[in-house]
Amino acid sequence: MSKIYFFNGWGMDKNLLNPVKNSTEYNIEVINFPYDIDKNFIDMNDIFMGYSFGVYYLNKFLSENKDLKYRKLLELMDFQKQLGSLG
Repeated sequence: MSKIYFFNGWGMDKNLLNPVKNSTEYNIEVINFPYDIDKNFIDMNDIFMGYSFGVYYLNKFLSENKDLKYRKLLELMDFQKQLGSLG
C-alpha cells in the first residue's frame, strides 16, 4: 500500500492528525522531529507532505535524496518568510 509521509511541524506529535479520517488508499506515516525516515521503503506512488517547520526538513530530506521517485509533494506553510534555501 502506498503512503503519505507527513513531516510534522516543530514541537508537534502524531496527535495532530488523530481527528483526520483517512478515506484514501494511502497509509499515513507521521514523521516528527528529528524527522528520521528510511528511504528504502519509499516508492513512486508515495506522497510527501510538510507542515510548518516540517516543510524545511522535508525539503532538506528531498535535496539530500535526489534519486527518490514519488507521486506528489505538498507543502503547508504558516510563515510569512522563507526559512533559508530549504524553506
